Order: sequence, then C-alpha cells, then structure tokens
Amino acid sequence: MEMMVGVHSATLRRRGLLRSLRALLARGGVSELWAGNGTNLMRVVPFRAVNFCTFDMLKRALDSGLLGSQADTIGLGSDGGDGPHASRFLAGAGAGVVATLVCFPLDTVRTLLLSQAGGARLGPLALAATAQEVVCAHGVGRLYRGIKPAMISQAPSSALFYGTYDLLKTNTLRRRSASDADEEPMLTAAESLLFGGMAGMVSEACCFPLEVLRRRMQVSGGKVGVTALVRGILREGGLRSLYGGVLPAVLQVIPNAAMGYFTYERTLYWISHRRTAD
Repeated sequence: MEMMVGVHSATLRRRGLLRSLRALLARGGVSELWAGNGTNLMRVVPFRAVNFCTFDMLKRALDSGLLGSQADTIGLGSDGGDGPHASRFLAGAGAGVVATLVCFPLDTVRTLLLSQAGGARLGPLALAATAQEVVCAHGVGRLYRGIKPAMISQAPSSALFYGTYDLLKTNTLRRRSASDADEEPMLTAAESLLFGGMAGMVSEACCFPLEVLRRRMQVSGGKVGVTALVRGILREGGLRSLYGGVLPAVLQVIPNAAMGYFTYERTLYWISHRRTAD
C-alpha cells in the first residue's frame, strides 16, 4: 500500500487512504495487501543487514577514534557503553549510503515491478526475470539510475533514524544509571520498540519528499531531470504533492522501525552475553 502511494501519489491521494485500501481489498481480498511481499523481503533483508552492520562498524570506529574525545561531554562516554550523539548521526548517514550502494539494483527492480499495471508479475521469481530484462535491454547502468537522489534521501533519513533513537536511548539510560548505579542500564523491550517507532516516524516524515522524488526518478528510468521532475510534481498539486502518501508511509514505517531496532538491540545483547559466558 505504502509503495503504491509513493509511485502513484497523485491518483491515490485523490482517492484517499481508506478508499484505496478498500479498492485493494475488493480486487484481491486481504492477501492483496501482501502482494509482492516476497519481492520486498528479498530487498529488505540484505538492505537491513548491510545497514545495521555498517552502522555498528562506523559507530565503533567513530567512538574510538574521530569523535571519541567528545564522548564524555556529548554522550555517556565509553563507561556507559554509548558514544557521542554526533557519531550516531554520522554513522547512520554512512550506513544509509553504503546500504544504498550495495542494494540499489534490488530497489530499482522492486519499484518497476510494483509500478506495473495490476502488479501481475509480483513475486520473488519476477525479481530475477525483471532484472535480466532490464540489463539485456538497457545495460547494468539502468539498475543504478536514480541512485543520486536515493543517496541524498538515505543519508539524512538514516542519520535521523539512528540519531533520534540514540538521543532517546541515551537520555533514558542516563537517568536510569543515576538512580541505580549497581546494575548495568538497559532499555526494556517496550522502550526499545517505542523509541524505534518514534525514530522511524521522525525520519520518514522529515525525509519523505526526497523519497517521493527518488521513486519518481526510478519509474521514469532517469529520462526526466531532477528539476523537471520536481516541477511536474509541484504542478500536480503544489507542495502537498511532495507529501502525497506520507500517512501510509509513516503508518508502515512505525512498526517496521520498532521491530527492526528491537531485534537489532536484542541480538547484540544476546551475542555479547553469550561471549561473556563462554
């Protein structure tokens, strides 16, 4: 639903979110809401893996080197297990850029699949078939068309996502460590889910216009310049066109971001304690 609104924002915005939802249900039932989910997972899984892995490596490098001297004045510092807030924003931006470079072809193919009329070819096998068709017809470079706006979108989006989460986490753990110095401070499951959802909401809402521009460039195949594309979007409905579909996007990203960061935090906690036990 969120992806369709991003690609066909003008039409679906006129219909409204609820009417578009009813149209999807009428066309194929509840299963229609999960159409193309296999294709989506083939893109999301490697993207999230590269994103979180790169973020963790950059965060450690920045905490111990470039920004490590500021840890005591900006964040909790090495004693608290958290580095400066600035390192989270920088590491987040870097992680978004690296993940985009690695996984952008998957996102291009997914966007092309979901923009096809009726979505008749949605499915995991369609990903490879469509990629092969694109490469044979236009070359490998076609898979990377629109990567510049994608990187411009992902850098601030990832920076806000990781940075916002870190601000919420750091402030919470600082208060907790001050009240209970005997135990290692840790977020509860509810706090991790809440902060992840809030970080995703802030990131998506602030950077959504860049995401709209990125998807339009992918669908156009790079044939339309950025300036002409922005003018076309504005002609559709003014500045509101840049936020067409922001509601379903935010509603989708809140549970997505919440579960993503919760899983990341719990996995790191499990790995660190298992190493300690061994």
